[in-house]
Amino acid sequence: MIEEKIIQEKRKRHYIYTLLDYILSNSTYFDFFSADTFQILIYTKYLGSICLSPEKMIGSEFFLFSFLYLDLPIKKILEEHEINKKEIGLFISSVNQIASKSIFDQKDFYLRKIAPNFSISKVKPLKYAHEVNLIFEKASENALLRFKTPVITPEIFFITLMEDNNSKSAKFLKKLLKNQTSWYLLRYKLIKIIHLQESEIKSQVKKNEHYFTYLLKTTLSELEFNTLIEQKSLAAGSAFFRNQLVLEALDLDLLELLYAEIHQSIAKMEKRKYIF
Repeated sequence: MIEEKIIQEKRKRHYIYTLLDYILSNSTYFDFFSADTFQILIYTKYLGSICLSPEKMIGSEFFLFSFLYLDLPIKKILEEHEINKKEIGLFISSVNQIASKSIFDQKDFYLRKIAPNFSISKVKPLKYAHEVNLIFEKASENALLRFKTPVITPEIFFITLMEDNNSKSAKFLKKLLKNQTSWYLLRYKLIKIIHLQESEIKSQVKKNEHYFTYLLKTTLSELEFNTLIEQKSLAAGSAFFRNQLVLEALDLDLLELLYAEIHQSIAKMEKRKYIF
């Protein structure tokens, strides 16, 4: 009886991991953005919807404004280096030839009026500029290869923006930071935060639980995740998240998911034409 239960448990565990691997295999780099980074992306789309006509594309400079407009932990660090909304707003206005610079004036009048009415339904389907898509890809690469994490946090995303010498945002940041010392100091502070989080994950959570810790990280804000670290509750939080995820996954049928995907694939394929 005990051996049968062990076998059943192994089968169940194998099924869960296979199911999770299948679901994650259909993801894009957007699925690996942390909750805060994804919030930056959404607000940037919203900001672009306010400022740009439908035929224009959203450039990397819009992300700089979102970093400062949203109340995220990284905002304080940027403000310490005298990176402010006014100058970035005026830069966005000049680069995109926005007629009314009052959108980004010192009082922030227009955005204070619009922001409380924020809604996903108001976001226009504007495309990102080519430079932005390249930054997304580079951010994914930086996260995995340089910082040894699958999750793209605001710090990793901002460092990628800083280091991309071909983007408008990077060139403007160098002007704002005035000298190389300030630029390197800001990057150092951001890398220090990334290193601290990764060190805590490695020290507080068992290696075979890292998979679920990173999934948890994509669902929590930086503030919530840092609170778990400070309270030494990261392992407990990961274990609770894992149990909840497993319970939800058990309600899914892998064969049904595969069946639906195959039929969707067939429906999208062009029908063959035979010439006799």
